[in-house]
Amino acid sequence: MPTSWGKFLSISFPQVSVAPARNRFGRPYISGRPLLACDRRRIIQLYQQGLRKIVIAREIGVTHSCVSKVIRKFEATGQVQNATFAQTASCACPGQADNHDPRKKNVPLISWIMAGISVTSVIGVHALACFPTLSRSPPLLIGCPALVQTLTNSNFSDGVLTFTYDNPNFRTSVVANCSEPDATQNLFAGIVVNQNNFLDDGFRFVTFPGTCDTTTGQWMMGNPPLVVSSIECLLATGAGQIGG
Repeated sequence: MPTSWGKFLSISFPQVSVAPARNRFGRPYISGRPLLACDRRRIIQLYQQGLRKIVIAREIGVTHSCVSKVIRKFEATGQVQNATFAQTASCACPGQADNHDPRKKNVPLISWIMAGISVTSVIGVHALACFPTLSRSPPLLIGCPALVQTLTNSNFSDGVLTFTYDNPNFRTSVVANCSEPDATQNLFAGIVVNQNNFLDDGFRFVTFPGTCDTTTGQWMMGNPPLVVSSIECLLATGAGQIGG
């Protein structure tokens, strides 16, 4: 007879069959989830390479409307972050649907069995753990959208602002060119970003470089670098007046 006793817990899980939910392209998806960031970046990359939306949709495995939403958001904001695309709920997210979906009814309950068992009769306990193999792929690069001059109500007149890119199809660097429209006025031109961050000024004209953060698709200018949300060219009668 054993001299010590313990409690043995037996958990019986219901038998369920897991089958992936697939969209019209045959890809596993769960409806009503935002599109993954990797898929959004891939959509923008293929779009900048000149592919049509229907071709991109078949390549990624999503609907044409989902591709259009991602491209419209990128052209409007220049960003592909999760927060930016939080409203694209109709785009599905890869995954699998199983019988534990809380929206389903009559889900089988787990059976719990508590029984007395001799501790000395337990030979050993084995624990198994599976760790997936992680494979890293190079990050997708995103070109920045074209910059547009911002006109604000300020104490200075607006100059002419143009932009020169390294590649019009995949923009990674830019030079902003600010100048006065009439060279006979002999004014000083200055570049300001985000309405109150003065970059530089010069007599009649001034230029300033910028770089594209290809991981987020945002323009960066200044030191320390500033994310450019607006940029304008202002004119003044003297040096340092715009940034003063």
